[in-house]
Amino acid sequence: MKLLVGLIALLSIASVLEAAEIDPSERYTVICDYIGVEPDPRYLPEDFETNDEQSLKLVNATVVISTETVNEHGETQYEKLASKQLENGRAVLEGETSDPMMVTIAIESETETLLSARTVLAPRDVVSVAILDYRAQLSRNKLALIGRSQLAENPEKKFTIVGNLSSVDWDLSKTTATVSVYGHDETINFGTVLLKEGCFLIEGEIVEPTVVHISISTGEMGYGASTNAIVEPKSVIRVLPDGPVHHQLFTTSGAGKHLQLIESWLQSLEYRDLVDAYTVALDELYAEVNTRREILSRNADATFKRIEETDLYKRKEQLWEQLWTLRQNSRNSIAKTASDPFDRLLALEMGAYFRNASIQLRIYDELALLLDEDLVARRVKPARDALFDFLQNAANRRSLDVGDKAPHFVLPNVDGEEVALSDVLDENELILIDFWASWCAPCIAQFPILKELYAEYNENGFEIVTISIDDTLDEWKMASIKQELPWLDLAAIGGFSVDVPLSYGIFFVPMNYLLDSKGVVIQRDIEPDQLEELLSAHRKTSRRLGL
Repeated sequence: MKLLVGLIALLSIASVLEAAEIDPSERYTVICDYIGVEPDPRYLPEDFETNDEQSLKLVNATVVISTETVNEHGETQYEKLASKQLENGRAVLEGETSDPMMVTIAIESETETLLSARTVLAPRDVVSVAILDYRAQLSRNKLALIGRSQLAENPEKKFTIVGNLSSVDWDLSKTTATVSVYGHDETINFGTVLLKEGCFLIEGEIVEPTVVHISISTGEMGYGASTNAIVEPKSVIRVLPDGPVHHQLFTTSGAGKHLQLIESWLQSLEYRDLVDAYTVALDELYAEVNTRREILSRNADATFKRIEETDLYKRKEQLWEQLWTLRQNSRNSIAKTASDPFDRLLALEMGAYFRNASIQLRIYDELALLLDEDLVARRVKPARDALFDFLQNAANRRSLDVGDKAPHFVLPNVDGEEVALSDVLDENELILIDFWASWCAPCIAQFPILKELYAEYNENGFEIVTISIDDTLDEWKMASIKQELPWLDLAAIGGFSVDVPLSYGIFFVPMNYLLDSKGVVIQRDIEPDQLEELLSAHRKTSRRLGL
């Protein structure tokens, strides 16, 4: 007993000494907690089961805090500052710094980084982060800072977006806010924050007026809303719900490009009257849905279909179209007639002429002659080229229909071996060409049923060829290995505009083509249940013919 007491005393002394080594004035603390996020049960069928396949595997997972620097040779170097294993879904890490520093907080398994987030850590900071494990099929897991995200080190470039959604009549305890810039080469994420008492604050750096996308989400079957804002150095954007219930956001800055290009129509009497009418219509529709909740839980598809046939639903849709048209007309007018070409560019980036790509293309060509070369190289030409590729993909899509011969390709598998479509056709009777990406949740959601069909019908001459359009080989290989795909998984790295996706007219994923042994398209974008019926009929025919 004395020995046990002595050991406990030594451990306590060691703990005190370890804590004492950190200067209290320079100490920072990071608290990480696990949170499981279930879909809203009010709108789920009784037989719904959580997606264990989607759930994060956190056994032996570790929380790691690190910094990265670029040395004089241009090489990125990483320094681990602190790490601690998750225990019962929680880890508390401490360290010290004399100055604010940018760090990455990562959740790491024994083999890979599962999730990560970046923030600025300063002396005396207490930063809380949450591992959000979504148990629904289409939601992506997140590592979110709680309450606020700080990614600004230079006050001259800093912008701030602060939101208060506490008046929304939903449970927002597991709701996140994300601020992003959608680029043509990559998406820049300025932070994902778990709302704290309905509020959030996100800070980032920007060098010129930029359109950012603000997204609020509880995940599948929960609260969601989104909007655009224009941020500038030293600007502050405030985000509020545009009504107590419905999924609209009101953004205000009171100055700068946001005031000029967004608030100018957002606060117009015409738009406000439409918002009020839409709020009433949506409230009435929610009341109707609530009266049918018991039926909805038993037969969601049929109930939603009946609701969509009601006058209430049609009125709501009509008002939504009027709101969308007013917003779009405002953007279109700015893009076409504004005296400042930069304003025209911002309007295009907000979605002006969204349904008329040819006009968008013409305006981009005009702006290429009016704006300075640097801005054209960074923001005009990439957008113009991506739009041109989209139009080309759409044209190729229209030209590749049922009865047409699919374009030939030779692509590498995960092991680097080249696989030719012609060889696959020679060895099989039916081939599903399925385009996907590691970031595409609906693509991955279909893999379990495709695996079942592959196991059932592969011996009958059915083959699947998935083609990743990821941006990098590493993203594809990690996702391919993680998904344990049993069929031929190939890669056309580089997105929608590289040769193979372009020749097949791929402008979103998932998209697929079902081919016969001659490479002729039998069906496009076939759903798993339709594919199962076709494969079953094909097997019966083959057996009847003795094949």
